[in-house]
Amino acid sequence: MYYNFRLFGQTFYYAFFATKESASPLTRRRILFLLVFYSVWPLLTIIHWACFGIDAVLFRAYKKQEVTEPLFILSCPRSGSTFLHRLLAQDTSNFTTMKTWEIYLAPSIVQKKCIHILRKIDQILLKSCLKKAFIMFDTRLLGNIKIHPTSLLSPEEDESLLLHVWDSYFIRFLFPNNRQMPDYRHFDTALSDPHKARSMMFYKRMVQKHLYMNPGKIYISKSPSFCAKIESIQHVFPDAKLIYLMREPSDMLQSAISWTVYAKKQFMTEPDTQHVYKELLDTTVFWYQNSLRALSLTMQTQKQLIHYDDLISEPTKQVVSLYTHFGYAQPKNLAEIITRNALKASQSKTPHTSSYKALGINRRVVRRSYAPIVKLYNSQTKG
Repeated sequence: MYYNFRLFGQTFYYAFFATKESASPLTRRRILFLLVFYSVWPLLTIIHWACFGIDAVLFRAYKKQEVTEPLFILSCPRSGSTFLHRLLAQDTSNFTTMKTWEIYLAPSIVQKKCIHILRKIDQILLKSCLKKAFIMFDTRLLGNIKIHPTSLLSPEEDESLLLHVWDSYFIRFLFPNNRQMPDYRHFDTALSDPHKARSMMFYKRMVQKHLYMNPGKIYISKSPSFCAKIESIQHVFPDAKLIYLMREPSDMLQSAISWTVYAKKQFMTEPDTQHVYKELLDTTVFWYQNSLRALSLTMQTQKQLIHYDDLISEPTKQVVSLYTHFGYAQPKNLAEIITRNALKASQSKTPHTSSYKALGINRRVVRRSYAPIVKLYNSQTKG
């Protein structure tokens, strides 16, 4: 395994010493964020990598762990992927996925085993006192985040695993002014083959570690940024099955701009709405193109295209169709799972979508930019 020390050093430099006229000036709040981050993250990284070393000695068999037909949920942001991911994750008879606590706090096998042992001790000796305290802490820490419903106990985007080698698209949110950032937005076409191979091998090892602890299940992955690396995913996981969620692009972008501005502010940066708009437009055009091109070359038995509007208006029909298409056994409580998640999603809609007029953006220009994408999608769904 590897670590991108060069990028980590560049990120540190740009965070503290190249902030003039940037999106992340050294305000008091930004300095506080950086001090907390650089006090905690390097220590966590050292602990994780020490545990990775223990894994290599005590649990080396994980490298032989099969990753059979993993399921990747792909879409541009704000297109229903969180809803579908968390819904499917509740079918534990078929699937397994990573939760936030595992991604950030226990990516190694030895850490997962220690937490499982601690959980049993808590249940037997402490009457779940630690669990109750953890839930209270989780609610206070993450309960007020409005990006989307967030919890250490909820399934989350596994792109974040790559933060442990400092080689992730998410670094852009934390440190937007690094001018030497690798072009993760165009992963398949912009990065070198050795770089892509290193990144994907680390990701595969993390999935193998998870399946080593959860054998016999189908692994579910969900990350919008994976739209940039479908070719790389299919190279590493040739039997992967793909669900692609398509939302009307101009609706997606409007929601994504508001979401991104809000998200960046949480890391004490000061994003410019027009810059966010231009960057997201460029990014999502490529993500749509890259996804639809890859899907056009994928066998019908390994892909399922679902329109966002259909998923929201008819979740039962779409999810049952998905199970039938991929040959998954339907659990007896599938209808209950769907109904419960649809109700929860309707009650937790996040208030961060501004109109194009309020954002100072011409919707007609946006629709013209996406017109070839809509045409390509329609040709595939009608074909």
